[in-house]
Amino acid sequence: CCDESETSILKITEEGFLSAPNGWNSFHPIVGQLRVFKADQNGTIYASSGRAVYAFENQQWVLKAGEGSTQVDTTPVSPLESQFNYIVDFDFDLDNRLVIADRGQAVVYQIKDDGLLHRIAGRRYQYTQQDAADALDGTFTRYIEKLAVDSQGRILVAHRSNGMIRRINEDGSLSTVAGRGSLNATQAVGQPAENVRDLGNIYRFDVLEDGRIQVDGSSQEFLINALGNVERPANFNYGQKHVVRSGMLWGLQDTL
Repeated sequence: CCDESETSILKITEEGFLSAPNGWNSFHPIVGQLRVFKADQNGTIYASSGRAVYAFENQQWVLKAGEGSTQVDTTPVSPLESQFNYIVDFDFDLDNRLVIADRGQAVVYQIKDDGLLHRIAGRRYQYTQQDAADALDGTFTRYIEKLAVDSQGRILVAHRSNGMIRRINEDGSLSTVAGRGSLNATQAVGQPAENVRDLGNIYRFDVLEDGRIQVDGSSQEFLINALGNVERPANFNYGQKHVVRSGMLWGLQDTL
């Protein structure tokens, strides 16, 4: 009935880009609502609408988590039955499973081996900044902004406004990596990142392949190395999971 340009929602080009035909919003409104784009370890592009996470598979967006009616607390649920308040960011663990930060509920979720979505850190709607031996007893503010998984599988969470970087550790604890100290990043070079003061607004945040954390906060740009110490900043370069949009094209950072 129609030619391909009229019926396609999105395409993968020969260069590996995710592209859309003209008028794509009118054919698939959900695409216009997608905000966060990242690629998993297999190169599949995922995106979040704030209420759900989708993957672009077989030339279409496939729901992976959200749009359900159950908010996850102590009992894990199927990702497709889950309900989020506001997904501000997501990433993938070392086993390529989704990790999701919900700003509205101030919690972090993860899909585990059982295929269910678990709350792994934060207490729902408890907006403080409490570290804890058990991350489930710790808390985040309502200003969660960024989430990333480092090369050791630890989950990093960056706060906006009262800028801190928090970490869900391998032992299940929740700790502060940076933002509670008294020094600016320049003064703290060579010292533990815990000595860095409130970062203010965290504009950009990512983990490099070598495990270093890149931070771009209010007038404070720096790196945190594998030892947890501050290094001088370099040109900010997003990691391989980051997906950027250029016009009507989506692709990995190093291909656009």
